[in-house]
Amino acid sequence: MRFLVTNDDGFAAPGLAALRAAVRPLGEVAVVAPRDGISCCGHGVTDKAEIRIEQREDGVFVADALPADCVRLALTVLREEIGPVDWVVAGINQGANLGVDVYYSGTVAAAREAAILGTSAVAVSQCVRDSVRLDWQRAQEWAREIVEQLVGRAGDRVRLWNVNLPAIEAGVEPAGVAVCPASYDPLPVAYEELARQKHGCGTERRVRCVQDYWKRTARRGTDVERAIAGWITATPLRVDATGELEQAGEIGLKQ
Repeated sequence: MRFLVTNDDGFAAPGLAALRAAVRPLGEVAVVAPRDGISCCGHGVTDKAEIRIEQREDGVFVADALPADCVRLALTVLREEIGPVDWVVAGINQGANLGVDVYYSGTVAAAREAAILGTSAVAVSQCVRDSVRLDWQRAQEWAREIVEQLVGRAGDRVRLWNVNLPAIEAGVEPAGVAVCPASYDPLPVAYEELARQKHGCGTERRVRCVQDYWKRTARRGTDVERAIAGWITATPLRVDATGELEQAGEIGLKQ
């Protein structure tokens, strides 16, 4: 079994080191990760600019690229050096990727790109709270157990998983592992105005997004509600973006 590990926090992030250590007992591990942190980049890809790739050691590469780019590179340009990849594991992201976060997250995008290209994948994120010390060793242990279980689900048709590890106090065990749906409730978006001044015939304003991440709607049974309650959450995601159709057909236009 060969794993590809990547992230969106950058090659030097402690979460990437924890993830490499987590999957190492499960098989061979290759790494293709962005040089710098680029969180909240969504599913962006580089289609025009040059991408520089640096090999650090056997099977370990750093790229001036986005997370989804790193997966593309690993499965195409770097395939000869890395070999065939059985699973892509993205993370461990420093911060949750719950609910609608999956649309903004570079970590989830990396896993999704793998699934689009036909390779099973899981995104792993560590929830963060100011009041709870972040313990990468514990995150590593949880990640290994969850990835091992997902890989071992023989015959499972799910190709893409989103996993979130809870932010709980030292000595407290997770409430369990919940396979649950992603919340589709919006984040509580708010902006702080930093400056406003007249500019030519108009007004120039500078604002900054300020939101209390954990004051979001926690619909019962969803990944958000479960994570807040101290569960490890595992959510199967779909690559197919088509909405529900009563029937296929055509829509006529007025002449």
